[in-house]
Amino acid sequence: MDTTKPQIDPNKLREARKKAGLTQQDMGSVLNLTKTQISNIESGYSGIKSDDLYVWAKLCKIEIDKLYSFAPEGAFNVRKKNLQKC
Repeated sequence: MDTTKPQIDPNKLREARKKAGLTQQDMGSVLNLTKTQISNIESGYSGIKSDDLYVWAKLCKIEIDKLYSFAPEGAFNVRKKNLQKC
C-alpha cells in the first residue's frame, strides 16, 4: 500500500517563479493576490487554491506535478507529537 500523499512544495513554487523571471508582485498581479500573500504561499504559511496553482504552473511554463513533493502520510502528525513531548 502506498503511504505517501502529494503536497505542494512551497520551495518549488518559489523556484519556478524565479526561474520564469517573475517577481512576487508580478505573480500577485496575475493571481489577484498581494505580494504578502504570495510570500506566505512560498513560505508554506498559506495554501494555494487549485485554480491559482494551475495559473502559476502555466505562467512558469512548468507541469503542475513538478510543483509537488511526496511526504509519508502522517509525517507532520508525528512531528507535532514529538514537539508536544518537549
